Amino acid sequence: MAHTLAAAPPWSNRVLGLLGVLGGLVLVAAFIPNLPWTREAFQLRLVLFNAGAIAVALAVLRRDSGASRALLAAGAAVIIANAWYLGMVVVGVGRPQFPEPDPESSGLSASTPAP
Repeated sequence: MAHTLAAAPPWSNRVLGLLGVLGGLVLVAAFIPNLPWTREAFQLRLVLFNAGAIAVALAVLRRDSGASRALLAAGAAVIIANAWYLGMVVVGVGRPQFPEPDPESSGLSASTPAP
């Protein structure tokens, strides 16, 4: 049996859903061969995926926030985890990525004893 809505969803939910679909598409795009993935494109892909995941969680919570506490907790966990990872990706933009050394580090590593 199909589920029908009494009214069309608001435009804000449609925008959130579109952002979620875009985030999913860029995540799957990594499996398309012959696409050049530069560091900037890879970081953009991660940003769009995290934004899409947050958008889907927000849309679900806006629609069904009163359904159950478990749904509310799961939605909050999705939003917090993706926002944290999104922040870490954005903070790392333009920074050297492992295994390149960080020029701003003190020059000490785990294998080098401190003076």
